[in-house]
Parts: sequence; C-alpha cells; structure tokens
Amino acid sequence: MAEEHSIVKGARFSVVYRVNVTKEAVIEGVYGGMAAMGTETALVFETEDGISFINSNAIVAMNQIEAAPEEPRKGPGEDRALYG
Repeated sequence: MAEEHSIVKGARFSVVYRVNVTKEAVIEGVYGGMAAMGTETALVFETEDGISFINSNAIVAMNQIEAAPEEPRKGPGEDRALYG
C-alpha cells in the first residue's frame, strides 16, 4: 500500500518561493491553511514576523521540518468538502 503524503495544518515548513523572474526567497513557518488572494490561491504560514500569504504559483519547493501535532483521525466522510 502506498504511503499518503499531505500538507497538514500545524506542520512546520521551509518554503522557497519566487519573488520575481531572477530572485527567490525562503521563509520558515507553521502551515495555517489556504486563502484566496484575488483570483489566486495562497498558502498561509505563521512566521516569526507574522502571517505570510504566499501565492501557490510562486512556490518552488517546500521542505517539512516538523510534523503537525497528532490529532484523532476523522471517520469516513467527515473531511469532505460540500458544494451546493
């Protein structure tokens, strides 16, 4: 059985992202979820300097530094998005 990998709230990451065509930057922070930035999707990280919103299209690499604290597993169907 293949192991599943996912980005989980509460996990600490080092994130490399593109600032412009020639420059990249790195931040380290705790993943807090996703947010809308206009018509784009951003990943949200809590850093020492505050909350950072990084456009998902600008992310070059993410390295997990620390796993999220363990939480009880949800039952089938409890973690599904509902549309309507």
